[in-house]
Amino acid sequence: MFFEKLKIWFFTNLIFFVYRIFIASWRLKIISHPQLDEDLKNKRPVIFAHWHGDIQAIVAFSRFYPVVSIASVSKDGEIITRVLEKLGLKMARGSSSKKGAQGLRSLLRMSKSGLIPVVPVDGPRGPRHEPKPGVFELSKILGARIYPGGIACSSQYVLNKAWDKASMPKLFSTVYLKWGDPIEALKETDDPRDPVFVKELKEKALQAGHLASDALKALH
Repeated sequence: MFFEKLKIWFFTNLIFFVYRIFIASWRLKIISHPQLDEDLKNKRPVIFAHWHGDIQAIVAFSRFYPVVSIASVSKDGEIITRVLEKLGLKMARGSSSKKGAQGLRSLLRMSKSGLIPVVPVDGPRGPRHEPKPGVFELSKILGARIYPGGIACSSQYVLNKAWDKASMPKLFSTVYLKWGDPIEALKETDDPRDPVFVKELKEKALQAGHLASDALKALH
């Protein structure tokens, strides 16, 4: 038990130290959406949606918003959770595959207190760029619009063998976050598993990524 705790402590601080160096070197740019600005100003509930492979970049933007995310209860999840908490994020424990109900309850409680849930919509295991119904269920319960975030960076490492093709901006990269057109909050009569919602979110999330890339290209 002692060595397990020591291992978690060591890797938590090692990852946090390396990640902070990377974040400090990035030039972060946000392209907001007028509807999002209005919702935040009026303290309306919103949900931030992103692809699982963009987590490493998305986290860097958490300093600009009061956000909460959900982490796995696995050993690896424990390390990731501690790193994210040290970076300033609020974390709800649980995942869609293990103790999901517990994690969802925690996420809902923290969201209702004023925090913005950030959801990797194609996680935890994919398929890549295929949204799961969880984010729509959350929207229905909270009465929250879903804003897809698209990421583009000037230089990055990509794990091509990973299912999500996770990317990590390189040192001194410029990183753009574009908030795309929102999906309206689901109504009481809406089915979160309706493929119409899945298709709409996928299209808008991919479009947000393309717009972020266009903005990055215009910079150079």
